[in-house]
Amino acid sequence: MDLITGIILAGGKGLRMGGQDKGTILLNGIPLYQHVLKRLKPQVNNIIINANNNINFYKLSGYDVFQDSFKDINGPLCGIISAFNFINTDWAAFCPCDTPNIPLNYIQKLLEQRSSYSILWVRSEKRNHPTLALINRKVIELYNSEIKYKKNDFNRYSLIEFFKKYGGHSILFIDNELSFYNINTPLDLKN
Repeated sequence: MDLITGIILAGGKGLRMGGQDKGTILLNGIPLYQHVLKRLKPQVNNIIINANNNINFYKLSGYDVFQDSFKDINGPLCGIISAFNFINTDWAAFCPCDTPNIPLNYIQKLLEQRSSYSILWVRSEKRNHPTLALINRKVIELYNSEIKYKKNDFNRYSLIEFFKKYGGHSILFIDNELSFYNINTPLDLKN
């Protein structure tokens, strides 16, 4: 059985939330990231949190916290690539801090569909959810070896384009769309 590290992505700028750190926002009296933590914990061997603000707040969870390692990569891709500098497992399962209802079988289902893919991400009936992904370390090693020899601007790629470039594949989940509902704005907290 493969060991998997779960990574909660809480390193965003929260622009649509008025600049608030989304992981710290309360949902039913509990910080948003802790809803994710509760659902992710039984699915992985260990967890670390990617955060660029409120580091001490996230450390109160008892889990290790790491910051983005790169200045030339934007968005969740920076947290994803940075994570592999802080983990020692070959596989990492990612989940954004703003998706509190992830399925309790999310990682199991991706593993069952893994085949020879090194990147798998969730797709619901309505859209892709690339920050819900299972990624093998060899993808990041390949990425790192490529940028040593040529100056690629990976900011020009969307997360899905990056995943496809490295042989990724989406996995369809027929779950209720609420499983993948993410909270981006103050209005989303009320729905």
